[in-house]
Amino acid sequence: EAGRHQVIFTRERLPRAIDSEYAASEKRLHAALHPTHGFLVAASRDHTEIYGYMTLHNDPIYSIAWVRDIVISQPYRRSGIATRLLHIARQWAREHHLSLLTAEVHTQNYPAIAFCQQSGLSFSGFNDHYFPNQDIAVFFSQSLR
Repeated sequence: EAGRHQVIFTRERLPRAIDSEYAASEKRLHAALHPTHGFLVAASRDHTEIYGYMTLHNDPIYSIAWVRDIVISQPYRRSGIATRLLHIARQWAREHHLSLLTAEVHTQNYPAIAFCQQSGLSFSGFNDHYFPNQDIAVFFSQSLR
């Protein structure tokens, strides 16, 4: 119909598995160190090994906690570390009086998309050409109230 748009995302199986490395941006990580933002690290008790990390950005104008990075080291994936980091992120957001938690994810990162959905976040939009490499971002959000 004229004036209406529809976007459909479909999961496609590729003929072989593709491993992709997470391209952590030094600029993005440095921005997360700002006192109003959050940088969560999951480490061993003796702090000799880092299991993963999550970066959070505080947007007080729109009352949004943006989850920008969720990175878990390969051997520790599917062990509950990301779930624990997300739980702490929700607490952090509430302590900063934010009412919405939003995660940004690359469309090619199906495990992250599935994690967001399983964690109670709902699809809330997308932005093409969002990332520096012009990849599409999909957003998943959850109300904190």
